[in-house]
Amino acid sequence: MQTSTSGNDTQPVSTTPSPVASSDMVMPYVIGWTEKVAVAHLEEMGIDSIYIDYQDQERINENINALEPGKIFITTPGPGEPIGPDTLVVLNIPDPDIFTSPSRIAYVHHSLIWIKILPDRKPVQVTTEGQSHSPQWSPSGEWLTYCMDERLWIANGRGYDPRELGDCRATWLPNPDTLVYRDGDAIQKVIAGEWDLEPLPRYGIWSPDQTEIAYVELEVLGTVDETNTPEREVSLWRAEADGLYATELFSPGSPAEYDIRLVGWYGDQIIFHKGMGFSASLSTDGMPLYAIPEHGGEPRELVPWMLGRSGYLDVAADEHSFVVVAGEGRQTYLTDENMAAVSPQWAPDTQHIVYAAGPDSGPSVVATMRKRGCHNVVSGALIATVKPYSNSRMTSATGMSNHTGRRMANTSCLCESISRTPSVSG
Repeated sequence: MQTSTSGNDTQPVSTTPSPVASSDMVMPYVIGWTEKVAVAHLEEMGIDSIYIDYQDQERINENINALEPGKIFITTPGPGEPIGPDTLVVLNIPDPDIFTSPSRIAYVHHSLIWIKILPDRKPVQVTTEGQSHSPQWSPSGEWLTYCMDERLWIANGRGYDPRELGDCRATWLPNPDTLVYRDGDAIQKVIAGEWDLEPLPRYGIWSPDQTEIAYVELEVLGTVDETNTPEREVSLWRAEADGLYATELFSPGSPAEYDIRLVGWYGDQIIFHKGMGFSASLSTDGMPLYAIPEHGGEPRELVPWMLGRSGYLDVAADEHSFVVVAGEGRQTYLTDENMAAVSPQWAPDTQHIVYAAGPDSGPSVVATMRKRGCHNVVSGALIATVKPYSNSRMTSATGMSNHTGRRMANTSCLCESISRTPSVSG
């Protein structure tokens, strides 16, 4: 973030491009990273596209005329070159649903699962029938789960030897590749390749080291409030991985004034939304984001308002920073008031953030680098030099349309660093 000084006032300077008139139907959003390769999805005139593009201005400019909807572009770094792509591979994929690993991608084409090993292997068809979606690689990349006809399946990393497991709700744990999934009312834990099922008592969100799980317990009290809404008791718990030892961390009273909606772990903090009165419709307008130490304590507000959807928050690999789409607060803003930003993603090196900016800037996927600069990875343009982040505040961005067609007010992309708190015996 750059700043300019006038007298005693310090004003933030934009690190994103000034908006350029273009079609509102052109809007990319970020999917993720394959090592140093940024992955983005572009929807133009009803045609879906995937761009996987490395952050190299010169090489992107050379190939900018080749960027077309309905294709995947894969660039890989050259030997010893931290920002130099080596190859460019093009693959036609209309209407994709993609998931990446360091060496391969899985995607959905015409409701079927496909795998492509990078950079130049031919695509392999994994499913041949049914409606498939949500491919997800194991931490090692040796196994792939996906949903077919609303059932969870697993295949090896080349797409062979599929096996049906349970319901389409699963979480991968590392070392070794371990899958936790729901099958009816039961929660199962299985090591891929061994297939010995280990029932678990609860489902929740795992800690970064996979040794603990955070979960929410909810009980309907049998009474109603003044609006005739059933009253509930809700509490946040932490348990060991085997589910045998559990500790209650926090409860917002009985009856509860709000719902607890888990987001994830952030170092030694558990992140959650305060759901507004157990109302799904109210929560779609935004919820505050809170954190509580893993051993208990008072929750503290991180972001006063944000949309509680996947793709609006991403925790850095070092677990000390996260990037979030929010409307207000004291964090470090990375976008200016003329831009709307969505789907931020940290790079694995925790030194880059890629996010989508629009809607009036055209197909813009922006990569922010902590100590280098901010690039539009579609056009290749250098946008601004970025200094190490400070607490400079930037006003909220102009609203943009969300998936429901309503305007998203006060949307910006921002970053915050939070120090880890000392562990306290619980």
